[in-house]
Amino acid sequence: MRKVFLIALLLLATLPASPAAAQGSPGEVIALINAYRAENGLPAYKENATLMQLAQGQADYLASIVTSGDVHAGPGGTRPRDRAYNAGYGGGATIFISEIVKYGINETPQSAVSWWKTSQPHNDTMLASTYVEIGAGVATDGNGRYYYAAVTGYISGGVYAADSASQPSSAPAVVMIPVTIAKPRADGSVVHIIRQGQTLWTVAAVYEVSLEQLLQLNNLPEDAVIFPGDEITVKPASEIQATDTPQSEEAVPTATQRSTRTPSPGEAEQTAGEPNSTPAQLAQSNISSAEKAAAQNATVKLVVGIALVSILGVVAASFFIQRPHRTEPPDNDPFAPID
Repeated sequence: MRKVFLIALLLLATLPASPAAAQGSPGEVIALINAYRAENGLPAYKENATLMQLAQGQADYLASIVTSGDVHAGPGGTRPRDRAYNAGYGGGATIFISEIVKYGINETPQSAVSWWKTSQPHNDTMLASTYVEIGAGVATDGNGRYYYAAVTGYISGGVYAADSASQPSSAPAVVMIPVTIAKPRADGSVVHIIRQGQTLWTVAAVYEVSLEQLLQLNNLPEDAVIFPGDEITVKPASEIQATDTPQSEEAVPTATQRSTRTPSPGEAEQTAGEPNSTPAQLAQSNISSAEKAAAQNATVKLVVGIALVSILGVVAASFFIQRPHRTEPPDNDPFAPID
C-alpha cells in the first residue's frame, strides 16, 4: 500500500496545474497592465471590443498550432496590423497597432506581465504614450501550456477624451495634469513639456495636430515611451525672417525677382539698379542727381567763360602792341645780308 501511495503522489506531481488557477482571464491581463501604467503615472488603456477579439483570436491560433516560431504571425502569415484592418478597426483610418505575446508551461498573467517588463519592446508597448485602447486574450493547448496576448491600438483622428481616460476600480488613482498649449518661443517653435499623466496622443489632441506628425517631428517610434519633463516639439522653428537678413542682402533681389516683379505705380520711377528703393529713397536719389547735374553745368560754364575771356584778352592786346620798325643795318655791318 505504501508503494501504491508513493506512486500516486508522483503521478499527481506530474499532472499540469488546474487551468482555472493558471490561465487567469483577459480582464486580469488588462488590469495588471493598467496597474503598471498607473505606477508610471500613465492613464489606463481603454478596453476595446475589436482588439479583444483580435487578441483572443491570436492566442487561440497559437495554442492550436503549438509553435515556437514567430508568435505574431497569424493565419495565412498575417501580421497584427493586417488583422486589425481586416477586422475593421479604425474604419479605414490610419491605425497604430502593437501586439505582445507570452506563453509557457504553467504560465500565469502575473508571470507573463513580469516577463514583458524585462523585455524592452514589450515593456514599451505596456508603457507607450501613443496607444489608447487595448484587448487581451488567453488560451491553452490542453497540455499545461498557456498563451497570453495583448493588443494595443490607436486610431488616427479618433475621438478620444484627452486626459480623461477612466481608471479601473482596481488600479491606483493617477494624477493627470491637463495639457495646456505652450506659447511660441523666440525662434517661432512651439515646444511642450510633458507633465504627470500626459501622453503623446493627448498632446496631439490638444494642439490639434496628428500623432503621426508629432512622432515625425521628434523622431519617435510608434510605441514611444515618454516621461514627465520630456520636451516635445509641436511646431518647428520658423525660417529666418526678412528683418533678420543683413541689409546688403535685402536690397539686392535675385535675377528671377528682378525679371518677374511688376512695380506698382508708386514704384514706377525705380531704376534697374535700385528695385527695392522706398519713395523717400527715390526722392533723395532724385535730389542728389539734380545737385550733381547743376554742379557739373556750373563747372562747364565757368571753364567756357574763362576761355572766352582769355581769347578776348589776346585779341584786344594785339591792337595795342606795335610791331618794331626794321632798323637798317649800317653800311659797314659785317652781318648784313648780301643782295
